[in-house]
Amino acid sequence: MKAAVLIQARMSSSRLPGKMLKLIGGMSLAEWVLQRCATSVESDMTALLTSELPEDDALADVCLRLGVPCFRGSLENTRLRYLLGAKHFNVDIICRVCGDSPFVDVACLDGMLVMARNGGVDYLRVTDTLNGFISEVFTLEALERSMFLDDSPTAREHVTPALSNRSDIFRHYLYPGPPVPSGYSFPQLTVDTADDLYIVRRMYAGGVTYHTKAHDILKVLQKTPPYSQAASL
Repeated sequence: MKAAVLIQARMSSSRLPGKMLKLIGGMSLAEWVLQRCATSVESDMTALLTSELPEDDALADVCLRLGVPCFRGSLENTRLRYLLGAKHFNVDIICRVCGDSPFVDVACLDGMLVMARNGGVDYLRVTDTLNGFISEVFTLEALERSMFLDDSPTAREHVTPALSNRSDIFRHYLYPGPPVPSGYSFPQLTVDTADDLYIVRRMYAGGVTYHTKAHDILKVLQKTPPYSQAASL
C-alpha cells in the first residue's frame, strides 16, 4: 500500500498573510515543512496540496525548485483537495500535515503509518501533546466513505471531522505524542500569527533545525523567551 505525507498550504492566511513564504533562517516555512516531512522513513512520498488560485503559484514554484510533487485543487474544499490529490498520486494511506506546523513530529507520523499499513485501523491521530507536533493518518477508502456522512462547510474545510467524530463507524487509534513538561507555558507550535513566527525564529537561533527531534525541540522551547509582539515579521 502506497503511503504519502500530503501537506496542505495556501498563501491566503487571514491572520498572517503569505506566511508560507516567511523565512526561518533563510528557508521559507513551506520549504521547512516539506524538508521536515521528507525525513519520514515510512512514507513513500511527500507532496504539497495547494489551491488553483494565482496567489498560490508561489507555492507551486517552491515545489518545482525542490523537486517536490505538487497538486492543485479547490481552495475552500480542502477535503476534496486531499481526495483528488491522493488519487492523483495513487495513494492508499494519507498522512495529513498542515503547512503551518514546522515541528510536526515525524517519529509519531512514521509510527502511525506503520500501524495503518498493518491494517485494522482507519484513522489515527497524535494526541496528548502540543498542537504543532500533531498529524493525522487515514486511509483513502475511509476518507471517501466519510464524505457521505458530513458535507458541511466545516467538514470540507477541516478534512477529517466525519472521520474523527465517528468512532462507531471508523476504527480509531489515538497515538501518544511527546509528553508536555509540567509548567510549560506555550499553547502551540504552529505558525498562525506573527508572534508564533517570532517563537519559531528564536528556536532556530537556539539551534533547532528541521531535523531536530521533538524531545529536543521541547528542551529548546523551555529556554525560549515568551511571545513578543512582532508586527514587522
